[in-house]
Formats: sequence, structure tokens, C-alpha cells
Amino acid sequence: EVEAAKLKGKARNVKTTSLIDPKGNIIIFTNMAKFCREQNLNYNTIFLLFNGKIKSYKGWTKNYNFNI
Repeated sequence: EVEAAKLKGKARNVKTTSLIDPKGNIIIFTNMAKFCREQNLNYNTIFLLFNGKIKSYKGWTKNYNFNI
């Protein structure tokens, strides 16, 4: 039962998305929390960026032209 709960937690909404870095490169990723840790970015602030509450954060901007 515990193992089933662990697997269920890993099967959450997985969404591939992207940001534009401060140098203008398009960065594509799937795990936003991991991406934020690796790039030394605040998860909550990136979440605000994706939801349109802010325009940019540390030079990172939302990629409005991203489609998969």
C-alpha cells in the first residue's frame, strides 16, 4: 500500500514546458522543482512567472511560443 502511494505521487501531472534564459536560449524541461534547484531559482517565483503574475525573474522569461 505504501509502494502504491509512492508510485501514485510520481505519476502526477507531468508537463514539459520551457523558459527563455537571460542569454535568450530556450530551455526545455519537465520537472520544474528540479530545474529550479539546478538553476538556483526560487520555485514559487517561477510559478508566478508561468501564471503571468510577473513578466521576468532574474532575466528568465516565459516562452509564449512553446508547443509540444
